[in-house]
Amino acid sequence: NDKYTEYLGDIHLSARHLLEIINEVLDMSKIEAGRVELDEEFFDIGHLILSVLRMMDSRAFSSGLNLVHELEDSLPAFFADPRLVRQILINLIGNAVKYSQTNGLIKVSAFVSPKGDLVVVVEDDGVGIPESRIKEALEPFGQVNKPADASTVDGTGLGLPLAKAMTELHNGVLKLESDVGEGTKVTITFPGDRLKKNSDKSKQSPLAAFEKTPLSSEL
Repeated sequence: NDKYTEYLGDIHLSARHLLEIINEVLDMSKIEAGRVELDEEFFDIGHLILSVLRMMDSRAFSSGLNLVHELEDSLPAFFADPRLVRQILINLIGNAVKYSQTNGLIKVSAFVSPKGDLVVVVEDDGVGIPESRIKEALEPFGQVNKPADASTVDGTGLGLPLAKAMTELHNGVLKLESDVGEGTKVTITFPGDRLKKNSDKSKQSPLAAFEKTPLSSEL
């Protein structure tokens, strides 16, 4: 029965959304309580970014969005907790998808700055955030606008705060630039002392960084 199938789909969506909320609240609580221990190792940040992009591509495509990337060649191995870095990217790209309109563009870039720091940028041309409310958007539960598609399920307002907190656990800095109608640009800068100084990247398989389950599988 088509109607029952539709009901089951709604129930599944609601259950998944509830699980996402629980996971995000638990993640934020652990970080605020100082109970997150980093499981750090050297890994290929370029491969990790591409893995997340492949995972998010179907979500972007179903929303009528273009997801592109620009990664510097031969990025040095990065010393961090790959689970948390993966979650940072999922949160930021997921937010960009949620707040972008059909035919919008989302771009993910990664490069080493002239100072030797690792810089990762996620930018979109979506609805944007009022410049006066950027600080509020970075606070837990600080949701300052509605998704571009009003029919989507609202999030918890924890995506950006979690990304910021996870970045800071790695001694990094998250910078948010946005304004209404001008899109959003999130720049993450990790200190250069987390990058391997020689060209010999980690000997482990690039897939090893993804074999561990992230704190939350989706937004």
